[in-house]
Amino acid sequence: MKPIRIPTKDVNCFKRVWRWFTVIRKWEITERYYYLHKGVQLVIPAGFIFDGASIPRVFWTILSPTGLLLIPGLFHDYGYRYNYLISLECYHGVSCEDKRWHEGAGKAFWDKLFREMGEEVNGVHFANWVAWAALGVGGWAAWFNKRKVPDPVPPLRDRGEEL
Repeated sequence: MKPIRIPTKDVNCFKRVWRWFTVIRKWEITERYYYLHKGVQLVIPAGFIFDGASIPRVFWTILSPTGLLLIPGLFHDYGYRYNYLISLECYHGVSCEDKRWHEGAGKAFWDKLFREMGEEVNGVHFANWVAWAALGVGGWAAWFNKRKVPDPVPPLRDRGEEL
């Protein structure tokens, strides 16, 4: 995973400060990322760009978007963007292929998965439940907007990662 530069260089002081306070850092997955969730091998393909957990800046001192909730945020962002995740299914240990996992599952499913992954990854129950509740109330704009924005990552087939 690598950080994507926040565009503060070579702009005037006012724009630099404005961007510092308003632009959320994004991260790019540089190689396929694997996570085993309840016996299912989930995959995020290389090239996917996300912003961690979308926590308002005012709360960052309490809960960082790239801290406890980074990994759940990665899979949640992918689920919100595509409304499915990729699972790796292997047959007899010889061949493996990517499948779409829970395609069309909807917002509530991805929000619940976020909470469950948080429990698996960090075990901080209070933070996971508060973040899950916040998604239930305030996640609608992100849910509708994630799929409207053109995908900054080329389709899997264009990157040689055919589904």
